[in-house]
Amino acid sequence: MKPQKNKVSIFPLLGLPEFKNGDDIAYELFMQTNNLNKSSKPQSGDILIITQKAVSKCEGQTIHLETVTPTKKACKLAKITDKDPRLMQLIINNTKRFLAIRKGLIIVETLQGIKCANAGIDSSNVPGNDTVTLLPSNPNKSAKNISERASDLFGIHLPVIITDSFGRPWREGILDMAIGTYGMKPLLNLIDTKDAEGQILHSTILAIADSLAAAANLVVNKNTNVPVVIIRGYHYELNNNINKESLERPMKTDIFI
Repeated sequence: MKPQKNKVSIFPLLGLPEFKNGDDIAYELFMQTNNLNKSSKPQSGDILIITQKAVSKCEGQTIHLETVTPTKKACKLAKITDKDPRLMQLIINNTKRFLAIRKGLIIVETLQGIKCANAGIDSSNVPGNDTVTLLPSNPNKSAKNISERASDLFGIHLPVIITDSFGRPWREGILDMAIGTYGMKPLLNLIDTKDAEGQILHSTILAIADSLAAAANLVVNKNTNVPVVIIRGYHYELNNNINKESLERPMKTDIFI
């Protein structure tokens, strides 16, 4: 398959509620779009981009720091990193391996296998003081559940990409990337195909899901609450096998660790 040359449209879905534990994202999306014109409703071929924060809220992954009792280890690491000991305890609880620890920064590999700062725990766009969200316990499974529910409600196949914001080695600024996908292949393997000059490509694998996640963020400001974006016009490759392709680079080939 060759890279896309078609027109791609990106637009946010406005008017969705503040999600809470137990809410059904797909159903809320279905009900909200009933009031929209046809062009604004999900259509066949569309891809749903959903923020991690919305998914975590619906799955009950919201924690009040006042309920957390930090251990001695958490207090020690909190002094090193200049972070709240209660937050540090949550980071410890959700960490498989520590990768970098210094003042103002802690980078870990989460229980889900995601390498990021603070184990993906965040307080932005979360109602209430001293309240944070954890990552979904299984982002690919979450994407599968939402995709199947939305596809059933709308009567069309709707792939889902769950996104979160990450810093990048050697680059300033954060970028949204995919942490969970379902219904489409997240990577496009171009190895052994030819480029525009007829040269054989030997190592080119395009991060399609990450590219779509980053593109969706262009219409979602961090100071607004827009949890769902539709991408229209990208002709993805179908994939309904959960966890078939991983977006995380294997540790043995990761030059930053």
